[in-house]
Amino acid sequence: MQALIDAAAAQSEHAPWAYLLELWSQPNPAAAARAAAGCAFAQADGLYCVRGLARLDRLVALERPVLLRLRAGPAQAWAVLLGADSRRVRVWLGGRRVEIDRITLPRHWNGEYAALWRGPTGLTLPLGADSARLAWLQRELGPGYVAQAGAADDATLQAAVRRLQADRGLAVDGVPGPETLMALAADDGPGPRLAERLD
Repeated sequence: MQALIDAAAAQSEHAPWAYLLELWSQPNPAAAARAAAGCAFAQADGLYCVRGLARLDRLVALERPVLLRLRAGPAQAWAVLLGADSRRVRVWLGGRRVEIDRITLPRHWNGEYAALWRGPTGLTLPLGADSARLAWLQRELGPGYVAQAGAADDATLQAAVRRLQADRGLAVDGVPGPETLMALAADDGPGPRLAERLD
């Protein structure tokens, strides 16, 4: 792993972002990679970014590719998670696909990740009182979290968000922040998916 991470660290730091943008079918991914690497919440029309710390199982459960910050000594490089099974993970690292044993991964990854996800155009944080954004949140939470049809009050939505956060292994605060919104949107629509079998 040391040699792979050293080689990836010597390459353009924006290449993994370009690869992730390409997976999301974004136009001109190489040109957009520098801006994407800043991970501003709103990236493009309906494309959003989140960065944080997480366990691998939580990221795999989203079923979407994410960037993992790998380290080996002083060298560090982003790798794009492409798939995982019970024993291995597949990443794009330094321009090639590599499989890493799940037991080995924690030696080089402390949980730092970045991810892109799709949502409705015009999301801002905090969601605020905008009825269209709140309607999207309620719709995404669905009947599993919001029991009745129609507009839910703030307390009902906050309780629903707390339940979702607990179910997804997120910090439970009732606030629909970037990680919670990404978890909500992960099940929806087109876009790249993680490989579940690494044969």
